[in-house]
Amino acid sequence: MRMILTINSHGNISRFLKTIRPLALIIAGLFVLCLAAPLHGQQARTVAARKTPIPVAKATPTSGPQARPHPVSAPDWREELVKTSSAPVTIIEFFDYQCPFCLKTNPALEEALRKRPGKVHLVLKHLPLASHPDSALAHQAALAAGEQGRFWEMHDLLFANQQKLKRLDLIRYAQQLHLDVPRFKQRLDSRHFERAIREDAVLSDALGVSATPSFFINGQTLVGYFPRSVLSRRLTKR
Repeated sequence: MRMILTINSHGNISRFLKTIRPLALIIAGLFVLCLAAPLHGQQARTVAARKTPIPVAKATPTSGPQARPHPVSAPDWREELVKTSSAPVTIIEFFDYQCPFCLKTNPALEEALRKRPGKVHLVLKHLPLASHPDSALAHQAALAAGEQGRFWEMHDLLFANQQKLKRLDLIRYAQQLHLDVPRFKQRLDSRHFERAIREDAVLSDALGVSATPSFFINGQTLVGYFPRSVLSRRLTKR
């Protein structure tokens, strides 16, 4: 009798295990899914985060010099004068970066231009004179800087350093302005802007320009250094 009970108990247990085995497998599967789901979601967020641009500067390598961020400068006020082609007054200036009279005239010109916003269209013509051996490369440097959006900053540096316009000086100014220096050097070495400067010289010959600075204010000629009052009167008449 005892043996029969043992067998029956064992049989019951076997049948019980057979009954709950599918349920146990389902529960185990759900448990695994619960564990796996948060990990998969976190990974998905990590991948998405990698695809989203991060508005911070990239880390510089620990070895070697660290690159300084390029400062973002506001557009120079003179840039509008170049773009305002519909202004009632057009001033064409032929100038030379090593001309002392051009340097002396600049303050009067800038003062007159500041007083007439939107009323003057300024056109600069590059005319490096043969008597100034470093001027031709300086004009190319200004145009090379302008190609990178820093013409006026280079323009001012060149006039402020009229006796320091050798190639190494120009490269130093490019570094000071945070230009793409290899690109700047390539433009100088290949004489990339020499043709544009030569075209300005051809125009100066056609107009009979023989000295710098030479101005054409709505077609009227003004040559050499002049005080503020002279330029103001010329602009007032237009």
